[in-house]
Amino acid sequence: MNITDIRHFTSLQSFFYYVNKESTLVPGFYRFTYDYWFQVIRSVLSHYSTFNRIQKANSKFTQMNNLTKDKNDNEDLAIETFDSIRTKRSLWFNAKPQNLTADQVKSLVEEQISNPTISILSLRNTNLNTASAYQLAELLKVNTKIKWLHLSYNEITDVGVQAICRVMKTKNRTLTFLDLAKNRITDKSVDQIIEMILRNRQLIALILKDNYLSIEGQQRIVDVATSRKPRLRIYL
Repeated sequence: MNITDIRHFTSLQSFFYYVNKESTLVPGFYRFTYDYWFQVIRSVLSHYSTFNRIQKANSKFTQMNNLTKDKNDNEDLAIETFDSIRTKRSLWFNAKPQNLTADQVKSLVEEQISNPTISILSLRNTNLNTASAYQLAELLKVNTKIKWLHLSYNEITDVGVQAICRVMKTKNRTLTFLDLAKNRITDKSVDQIIEMILRNRQLIALILKDNYLSIEGQQRIVDVATSRKPRLRIYL
């Protein structure tokens, strides 16, 4: 057992469970030297505060299935989510794969415009389309909370992506991470993407993998991203 791996355990209980398990698998496990066990105990104690922080974060997991239900009192608008991490200052909203309707997206957008709480918004694989992208572009115009936006594995077309790019060029200086992988983006959006990269220096990571960009279009984006200061991390 590598002592430095202790940091990967989420609690003292899980660590000692591991020790107990290993003791039944490794011949002579209990015959390690006193110095070895002294180092193990010292390492556990040194990372006790880390365990506490992790446990406190885990205790704040909140089921967000009815995020929009409270506001709209309409179960049809509730978005099914994985457990979301909520802290004093931020919230990670992580939707499960599903087919979101325009009304559901609109309700989420209206909620975050009137009461912004989400800092990481993941709507991966939720069947978002051009109309949904327009709704999210409206959110990005006024939202100063969301820093990471995951929109991969959807059906967002050039028109929707360009709407987001236009807002990112001039209206939004909060978002730092944008994931648009596996959508329906073609070379028609390359100029808008390049303008967004050049004019928005707060954006530090952009994912465009598995779209319909040509080699030439991808190279144009890469050239601009790598020459920009600060350099943009681009994934194609």
